[in-house]
Amino acid sequence: MTNGSPVAGGDSWFGARLASLPIGRVALAVLVGLGIWLARTIADNPVESYKATLEVTVRGQDEKVPSEPTLEPSQVTVTIVGQRKNIRAYEDGTLSLRASVQFDQMTESTGQIPVEITPLVEGVRVDTLSPERVAYTVKALDVKTVPVNVEVVPQRDPGMPAPIVLPDRVTVRGEKAVVERIVAVQAFVREFDLAQRVVDEVGVRPIAADGSYLPRNRVEIDPQYVMVQLPAQATSNWVEVRPEIVGEPAEGYEVRGVTVHPQSVEVSGARTALEALGGRIATDAVEVQGRTGRFQSSVSLRPPEGVVPSDINTVTVTVDIGPVDEPSG
Repeated sequence: MTNGSPVAGGDSWFGARLASLPIGRVALAVLVGLGIWLARTIADNPVESYKATLEVTVRGQDEKVPSEPTLEPSQVTVTIVGQRKNIRAYEDGTLSLRASVQFDQMTESTGQIPVEITPLVEGVRVDTLSPERVAYTVKALDVKTVPVNVEVVPQRDPGMPAPIVLPDRVTVRGEKAVVERIVAVQAFVREFDLAQRVVDEVGVRPIAADGSYLPRNRVEIDPQYVMVQLPAQATSNWVEVRPEIVGEPAEGYEVRGVTVHPQSVEVSGARTALEALGGRIATDAVEVQGRTGRFQSSVSLRPPEGVVPSDINTVTVTVDIGPVDEPSG
C-alpha cells in the first residue's frame, strides 16, 4: 500500500529531480567552485621566481684517470620559477642550487657540454639559464719522483764536500706534457748561507734533460722546500791496510804470512770518520779455504761510510801457506 510520500520511489525520484535541472547551470556551478578554489590557492601561494649566479662544478671525475678539467665560463646565471613556498626554500638556504657538468660526457680533450641545475623540487622549473652550455678543456696529468740537485753559488772547489740535501727526492705532479720533461729539481744556495751549516726551506725549480728550467706554476712539487746542510770540512790521512783473511787451509797446512802492497793508503773524509778508523782500513775478504800453497789476490778496499780512498781502490794481497810440520823459510 503506497502512502504518496515523495520518498517513495527513492532513486527514481532523485534522478528525476536531477534530470530536471539545467545542465549548463550545473557546469557553471562547478566551474565557479574551481575558480574560487584556484583563486584562493594562488592568493595564498603565488608563483614566484628566484635568480642566482652559480659556480659550475664537474661531477663523476674518475680518479683512476688523472686529469684536470677546466670550464669556460666557470659560472652560469639561472632563474627558476615555482610556488612561493618552494622558491622561499631556495631563498632562505634550506635548499641550495648547484650547477654541474658530467665528466663522462667530456669524451674529447676540448668541446661543449650542457649545464645541469639541481636539485629542483616538484613544481619548480628552470625558466632561464645563461649560458646553457660551457666550453671545457681536459688536460691529462702525470706524477713521478725525481732527484733534488743542489747548486752552490759561487761554485765550490772540487775538493770540497758536497752539500747534503733532505729529502733528496721529491714528487712532481701536473700536466703530463710538462711532467714528462722533468728529470730533476734544482735547489740554489749561497756559499755564505752554507757557512751556517744548515739552510732550511730552500725552494726548488723543475729542470729538463737539457738543463733548461720548466714553468714552476704548471706542476705541483711535494715537498716544495728542502733542507741543505754542509758536511764538516773534509780532511785526509794515511792509514794501514789490513786485509781480511777468511777460511782454513787444507788439512795439515797453515797460513805462514800475509803481505799487502801497498801497505798504506791515503783516505779522505770528515775528521770524525777518519778518527773512527783507528789508523787502519780493511779490505774485502781473501778466501784461503782448502789452499795448500802461496797465492796472490787483488782485492778492493772496504772503507766505512764517510771515508773515500784518495787514489787507490784495490791492493794486492800475498798469502804464504805451507805444511804445519815444515819450518817457514
